[in-house]
Amino acid sequence: MLFRFCHKEGALRGKTYWATPGGGREKNESFEHAAIRELCKEVIRDYHWWTIEETIHTNETIFPRDLIINILESKSA
Repeated sequence: MLFRFCHKEGALRGKTYWATPGGGREKNESFEHAAIRELCKEVIRDYHWWTIEETIHTNETIFPRDLIINILESKSA
């Protein structure tokens, strides 16, 4: 899961990008549950489950793009 960050103030004002959630997984927590927990914690409401094809071909800014693509490709192998 990627979260959409839209900065309205500070040095990044006007910048929008997609990124993985902050924080880490808790013991025995799935990646999906960790992402949902972080989503609730950070109160970010704009999220999207990306396919590998969407991630590779989007014009949106994704961070860290190469790491995310590598993870998705390794899971589908």
